[in-house]
Amino acid sequence: MNNPFSRLKHYTVIATDSQARAIEQQENHATECLAACLVFSSKIRNEFIRFLLNEAVKADDSRDLDVVTQETIRGGYIDLVLRQTKNFVIALEVKVRSPENCDHHRNQLLRYKEWLNQQTEEPHRFLFTLVRNKDARFHPEQHRANGRETWRELYKRLKEMLDADDLLDVERSLIENFCDYLGNEAIVSTYELGDLLSYAAGLRARQAITSIFNQIGDRLGIEGFKTIPVVDRKDYWPQLRV
Repeated sequence: MNNPFSRLKHYTVIATDSQARAIEQQENHATECLAACLVFSSKIRNEFIRFLLNEAVKADDSRDLDVVTQETIRGGYIDLVLRQTKNFVIALEVKVRSPENCDHHRNQLLRYKEWLNQQTEEPHRFLFTLVRNKDARFHPEQHRANGRETWRELYKRLKEMLDADDLLDVERSLIENFCDYLGNEAIVSTYELGDLLSYAAGLRARQAITSIFNQIGDRLGIEGFKTIPVVDRKDYWPQLRV
């Protein structure tokens, strides 16, 4: 298996003159983070395989399962490959902001399928895509893919794992942190429409806190204290420094 700690340093998302390069960096970084979870936990690894294959093929716990990122093939590379020797091999194309409905993606899938057909040691060979939002105009099965999943669906599946009683603390922490990462990077939206119902209450609470701080500031000023209100920063709740 690739060492995910060593590989993550290559995919730090930084400012770049090329928007396409920035998108590629984010997708590669997300792939490496997912691969790290699969490497570090057999439970997460087996659940991910069930997520993709829906029990069509089961991983044999007695055999090693390789997790490889950036698998080099003719004409490019595959984002993520899962292989259990003499059982199955899964090729996964990962997308976050890259388009699906384009010639580049179609050619990618055709090359990946051609590579999979050459993996004759494994009787079961699958090609999947993992995307942020499904493009209704694009049908991956028409380009020889076995299926398409979304980061949101994976996020929900991992969150469901947290209800299990047999998770180790380190596995629980791994899932929670990876899910937080998906939300922080806007790969998955963690908010529901119902959350908007609290918007008005939040504005009223902000105004109330500001009013209270103003009153406290006035009274402290009479007592000789110097106060500095902080109320105009969008990323902070109102503050009163004394």
